[in-house]
Formats: sequence, structure tokens, C-alpha cells
Amino acid sequence: YKMIDSWSKEHPLRKEFLDKVKGIGPILASGLIAYLASERIFTIRGVLKVEGNKIIVKRKKEKEVIELKPYMKIIKNEGNEVTIFAPSVMEVAKNPSQLWKYLGLAPGQKKEKGKKANFNVKLKPLYWKIGESFRKTKGFGRKLFEEILKKTREKHSEWTKLHQIEHAKRVTVKIFLACLWAKFREMKNLPVTNPYSRDKLNHSKIITWQDWIEEKKK
Repeated sequence: YKMIDSWSKEHPLRKEFLDKVKGIGPILASGLIAYLASERIFTIRGVLKVEGNKIIVKRKKEKEVIELKPYMKIIKNEGNEVTIFAPSVMEVAKNPSQLWKYLGLAPGQKKEKGKKANFNVKLKPLYWKIGESFRKTKGFGRKLFEEILKKTREKHSEWTKLHQIEHAKRVTVKIFLACLWAKFREMKNLPVTNPYSRDKLNHSKIITWQDWIEEKKK
């Protein structure tokens, strides 16, 4: 806990925003910074050949072609290993919808058996924990969750209570992530689209990252 806390403690996004959001503690803040706000370096092994932005690799006795995104850059190519650099997820995402899609939160996204997921499945526990934390912690996140839950029950009375709760948590997290994205990009002097309003998610008021700022008890 102390190591994770100290790793992100001085990060600008944590100091200016995440530390002031009720329901987001050091562990969740560190996870968000590590996965969404940090530059990425990863290694591809089993490389047979590199052709421009295409990397041909051997997978289970078959050849597979990995096509690099325009924002990715090869920084090392040695033997059968290639090291790739990519900017942070929130730098690459040009709007909240692209961020949601990366996390598997876009409408209709789900992991299908036998098929490669089109989102980062490793992050599902992170945003689930964030939703649970907002639901259980008094603050803006909980108020928003309760508001969404009430409207969900009115609109989908046929759903089970668990389904209603999980849906409300998901929408709450999506709004929070859109605000996190906006704050991060403002700090980086990157373009930011208009704030997502509650209207777009069956609400009536524009929500910005400033709405999440609250005094925490020390």
C-alpha cells in the first residue's frame, strides 16, 4: 500500500484532482494514473519480421500480423523482440467515447467466448471497484449514483435490483471517467470536447470535473 501510494503521491493529476474526489483513495488513484495517464512501453516477442508499421510474429505455429497504430513508435528492434512506445491512453483518446471503448464501457461491448476482446479486459476490476467505492462513500459520486439508480428503476422496473444497481454504477463511472479525461487533457493543454451533460446520460445538468472536488476528512 505505502509503495503504491508513494509512487503516485506527487503526480499532478492526483494532487489537483484525484485526491479531492471522495471515493477515490491512493490505490484507485494509482491505478487510474498507471493505466490511463502514463506513457506506455511494451514488448512484442516472437517477431519474425518488421515491415513499416506491421510486425509479423509467430503464434502457435502460425503467422500473425500486428499493425501498429499511428501514435505508436518502435524504439527498439533486436533479435525476435520489438519494444513499442505509445502515449498515455487519455492523450490518445480524442473524446470520452474513445476512452470508454478502451475500457469496454461503450454500448454493446462485451467479451465473446473464443474471440479477442476489442477492449482492455484487465481494467474491468478497476472501474468496478471505483463504482463500488462511489456507491459506498458519501460524496458527489454517491449522490450521482443514487440519482441515476432512481431514474433507472423508473425506466427499467422489469430489471432485477442487481441489474439496476450495476447499470447505475456503470453510468456513474462513465461520467467520472469523462471528467477525469477532461481534467487530464486540460492539464496537458490538449483539445477537450464539450462536457458530457446529464442529458446525454438521461440527466439534465452539465457535469464537469469541478463538480467532483470536495474536501476530504483527514
